[in-house]
Amino acid sequence: MLKALAETPRVAVLGPVLIDGRDGRSIEPPGALAKALVAVLVGDPGRPAGSAVSVETIADELWGDELPRNAKAALQTLVSRLRAVAAEGLVVSTARGYALAVHDDQTDVGQARLLGREATSVATDDPLAAVALLDRALALWRGEPGAELPDSPVRAQLMDEAAAARSGLLETRARCLVEAGQPERAISDLEYLIEAHPFAENLQLVRLRALSALGRRQEAIAAFAAFRTLLRDEFGSSPSPELVALNTRLLQEDSAPPPRDTRVRIGLRVAPNELLGRQHDIEAVQGLLEQARLVTLLGAGGLGKTRLAQELGARATTPAVVFVELASVRTDADVTLALASTLGIREVSPGQKLVDTTPRPDLRERIIAQLGERPTLLILDNCEQVVEGAALWAADLLASLPRLRVLATSRSPLLIGAEQAYPLESLPAHGAAGEPGPAVRLFTERARAARPSVALPTDAVARLCTRLDGLPLAIELAAARVRSMSVEQIEARLENRFTLLTSGDRSAPERHRTLQAVIEWSWTLLRPEEQRALRRLSLFVDGFGLDAAQWVTGDDAAELLDALVTQSLLTVTDDAATGGLRFRMLETVREFGQAALADAEDETSARDAVFAWAEAFSMRAMRHAMGTRQVGMFHDVSMEQDNLVAVLRDAIAARDARMVLSVFALLGYYWSVRGAHTEVFSFSKAVLDATGGYAADAEHADAAAFAYIMLTGTNFVIGNREGFRAMSRLRTISRSDLVLQPWIAATMGFLLAFPDMQRAPALLARMAASDDVPSALIGSIISAQIAENDGDPDTARVAARRAYDLSQTSGDIWIGSMAAMSLAQLASQTAHADEVLVWVDRARTGMVQLEVVQDLQQINWILGGSLLSLGRLDDARALFDDMVTNDLTIDDGLEMVSVGEFGHAELARIEGRSADAAERYLRAIASFTTPASRASPWFYMTLSARVSSAVIDGDQDAGDIARWAARLRARILALHRARPDYVDKPVLAASVVGWSVWAMSQPELADRGLELFALAEAMHARQDLPALHLAPYLAMARQTFGVDRVHEAQDAAASLPLDTRATRAYALIALPVSTP
Repeated sequence: MLKALAETPRVAVLGPVLIDGRDGRSIEPPGALAKALVAVLVGDPGRPAGSAVSVETIADELWGDELPRNAKAALQTLVSRLRAVAAEGLVVSTARGYALAVHDDQTDVGQARLLGREATSVATDDPLAAVALLDRALALWRGEPGAELPDSPVRAQLMDEAAAARSGLLETRARCLVEAGQPERAISDLEYLIEAHPFAENLQLVRLRALSALGRRQEAIAAFAAFRTLLRDEFGSSPSPELVALNTRLLQEDSAPPPRDTRVRIGLRVAPNELLGRQHDIEAVQGLLEQARLVTLLGAGGLGKTRLAQELGARATTPAVVFVELASVRTDADVTLALASTLGIREVSPGQKLVDTTPRPDLRERIIAQLGERPTLLILDNCEQVVEGAALWAADLLASLPRLRVLATSRSPLLIGAEQAYPLESLPAHGAAGEPGPAVRLFTERARAARPSVALPTDAVARLCTRLDGLPLAIELAAARVRSMSVEQIEARLENRFTLLTSGDRSAPERHRTLQAVIEWSWTLLRPEEQRALRRLSLFVDGFGLDAAQWVTGDDAAELLDALVTQSLLTVTDDAATGGLRFRMLETVREFGQAALADAEDETSARDAVFAWAEAFSMRAMRHAMGTRQVGMFHDVSMEQDNLVAVLRDAIAARDARMVLSVFALLGYYWSVRGAHTEVFSFSKAVLDATGGYAADAEHADAAAFAYIMLTGTNFVIGNREGFRAMSRLRTISRSDLVLQPWIAATMGFLLAFPDMQRAPALLARMAASDDVPSALIGSIISAQIAENDGDPDTARVAARRAYDLSQTSGDIWIGSMAAMSLAQLASQTAHADEVLVWVDRARTGMVQLEVVQDLQQINWILGGSLLSLGRLDDARALFDDMVTNDLTIDDGLEMVSVGEFGHAELARIEGRSADAAERYLRAIASFTTPASRASPWFYMTLSARVSSAVIDGDQDAGDIARWAARLRARILALHRARPDYVDKPVLAASVVGWSVWAMSQPELADRGLELFALAEAMHARQDLPALHLAPYLAMARQTFGVDRVHEAQDAAASLPLDTRATRAYALIALPVSTP
């Protein structure tokens, strides 16, 4: 076993040369030549550190063929200079020459060598332990070795040997990562190594295995083909039999049918009617998508690109199709949020607490992870206004995901290397044999829908469609006019009014001119007040209701909207939730309206009207943030979110502080409740910059305070400086004489009390006991979450129950759902299965009302273990089957398939299928494939259950159990090192249960295991699934140690303060373990 290594090597050459100085601190030797001397003395693979080096060898290494006139004297001078700054006795003289008084474990080169050897020795039994050792070894490289040395033999030797050593460590780490089930981490190492060593078959073999393990078989097959070609062209040889055999297996696996249907469809809409005239285009694009990974449907607005893309998505046979609408996106940066929103990526997993929530700006990795789960067709619709952002994302995704294909629609090409453009042509008025073509059929269908009795002469319709250049949107707009005109009259108007068809702006695309003409024609049919309404309503980016229209058009909004609907310039849909109507403009019509608004010089007044609507809407909605009208408020904000974001951006640009804070207060609250903290985070700096120096009046004080509360709470937990800026603004408000709503004032006071851990809990307790219901709700739910996290479930249960009871009398659905979820979790982790079912049902009721769709899906993990405990095995089986097959990924990286496999392992244990149970545990552990998922509590609980159940069942190999126990211990310690300031005590306790149960079965570790088990019990370890239940392990402990000894350990653990219990647990598990 490798002995402990010095934390800081006395001599380091893997980067800038460093040695121990006279004060014990690391210093650089004086000058390049002195650094080269250290490199000579430090040793090489064939000569351990501390070995003497002769004067002749040193001189040759330092100066090569250009020896100084008196090399010995020059070397003595150099040694004297080095000794003058080096630690006493570091550089010593010997009979042969000079040496460093160090061993291999005191130099970075030696440490790297020792760590590499130890990693190799443990790699077979514990590849993860080997990876940890290799990580330590590779971390010793602080820069490019030898870069600062003079041009000399020792410089070349150091650079070559260091590069070879690092490559060897990287290769070993890559092998171990693949063996440990973490091939994604191995890929970057292998790509670097293969670039440096393109002919190394051993590296190619590991890369193919890694790609195969990641499910990227096609990429692996392509890599083999490229390597085979390289060998043939360079050497006239072929790959090794082992590589050929692996490629053969990959080819066989790639041709095998998928085990189950995993079709996923996101963003596709059901077609309202038949798509006419596009069958040829459908077949052509389908053919292109088989050959190219990016196909762009090109053409002017109104050609039907979106409808065609929807049809292609509906017909696609790929396991997943994701349709992302970019029409309302206005900046390249917001393409990221559009992708995340479509994929349902949120910021908080179920059961995560308000006090734990942290902004997660790592959206790129999460988007890539979700799109890479299966072969996917990604459709990016309406890219033209964010063409650079769309192009960058398309290029990035295609480079990262070999099983992804992208279909884009745009008025301009993306201009990236993978793109295959497909210009979309107009619909022809005549077929190949002269029969009526798809343009005529489209006009006929839409006209009949508008006025069933209309006369439609085929020749006149064909001429009309030809004059409209076969543009589907233009045809539909024209067809709508048959309500009050004949086809001949429509045709005559085109003759008189569409002068732009032949003499418009020659710099614009022809089809764009035609579409503009159609809109211009409809525009001229409007009365002046209707034109004004269209111009002003075009500022809404995502539709609007009657109330919003009244703010910008006046009291006669209903009549104006009816006129615009009649002219087919607005579409109208029913809002089933409210019974109201939602009006929308086609995007091209909206753009026309905005251009007309600018020409009319009415833009400032219109924007002020939209601002006034947004402020009134936000202020009104915030009055219902807590209480009985919360559900309706959430629905309203969901409908208006994009409009409010657009207003927020405009207000930030205008530095309208009052408007910024009024709107952001509402959006920040809405996003936080939905767990979308990245949105709050992304606006933080801009909001604070735009509101500097603003002093709110009494009417806007609540909005300003609450906006700053959102900014403080979101940013402060991660130490972002914007949180401190927001807190400073809160402090200013607290010192003013402004009167705030009690719950806002109380929440502000609680935040301002941090980091005073005496004052803050007292304020929280005062909030929870307040007569003001909203204050009591917030104080109670936060108190419950803090107490649960601290391992005090009794206090947590009392606080959560108070929050729930208050929510029932006050009608607050959000707090009620959170409280019910907390009570369900507390019941689950304390193994009270009957209670779980009650609280899950109550939590689900609130979530349905709030339309929190993802939480509704994720709540099942709380339910599953309780069904097992209650003996409802068939219900549990169905639930776990659904988890395994629904491919849902929670935002903290946990995949529901992992919980499902864990559940199936527990089910197999209960049914006595021990071999199946062991296999399911391994599959569950292996399913945690990403670093984010391996940071999930479920990973540690799964490892713990794997170990503890194997010990108590007694039906598995002792050596295998010991290795899993070692892995569990290493993972617990690694997580603590990564997050030393954060301890979720019930999760820590559940994690250490497995190791403590194993330790109690080992004579030399039994006492430590008993103490650790007692601490886990005292920290109220989570018991969500049967293998985590403490009762059988407590019985085992009593049988092993006796009842009195166990009671003594329990009493000792219970006597410690909560925080001390966790500290002691970490100390115990960190003690060395000599048992294999």
